[in-house]
Amino acid sequence: MKYEMIEPISKDRAERLLAKDHCETICRTLVRVAMFEADRPWAQNQCLRFATHKDSFVRGVAATCLGHLARIHGKIDEDEVIPVVRQLLQDKDPLTRAKAEDAISDFSIFLGWNKRKIKKLLAA
Repeated sequence: MKYEMIEPISKDRAERLLAKDHCETICRTLVRVAMFEADRPWAQNQCLRFATHKDSFVRGVAATCLGHLARIHGKIDEDEVIPVVRQLLQDKDPLTRAKAEDAISDFSIFLGWNKRKIKKLLAA
């Protein structure tokens, strides 16, 4: 994989691209949304929407993007995000599970969650 510069994207453009059933387009768009969209709830909803995608790579990118949102905005909606991440931790693809673990790590670092809180949230 080669590094490439990503740029902001409008919601309208993102919605058009996310409507396509092309995994690479979805992944690139999710990253752009997570990195640049000021409307965190909207961006979070896009990530959650694709966290159950049929393609495991897309699910993994969605998990990564949830971590980005925690880092950039310092907030997530726990009631919506944690059940989805909990499900991703059980994914059949080990790479997707690893991305969900990375998201949990991001929550710990950027939201100040301690191990006890993480354990409690994931056990619920």
